Amino acid sequence: MLRQLVRRSDLRENARTLRATVVDQEDRTEEIDLLRDELISVKKILRQQGRTRVLLGDDAYAQIMEAHTERLDDLSAAASVSVAN
Repeated sequence: MLRQLVRRSDLRENARTLRATVVDQEDRTEEIDLLRDELISVKKILRQQGRTRVLLGDDAYAQIMEAHTERLDDLSAAASVSVAN
C-alpha cells in the first residue's frame, strides 16, 4: 500500500505530511516523514558574464560534486531503504 501511495504524482500537492514508523534490525522504531526533502542541496553557480543565463561549466560541475560529497551518507542510506510487505 505504501509503495502505491508514494508513487502518486499528486501526493506532494495534496498532502502535508506522510509519516511512517520504521523498525530496524534491532527492533528499534523511528518515525520518518516521507515527504521531507532531506536530499536537496542549494548551491550558487557562477555565470559566464553579468546578466546572461549561461553558467560556468567548471563551476557548475564543482558545485554538483561538492553537493554530492556533502550528501553522500544520506544518498547511500536512501538507496538502501526498502519497504517490507
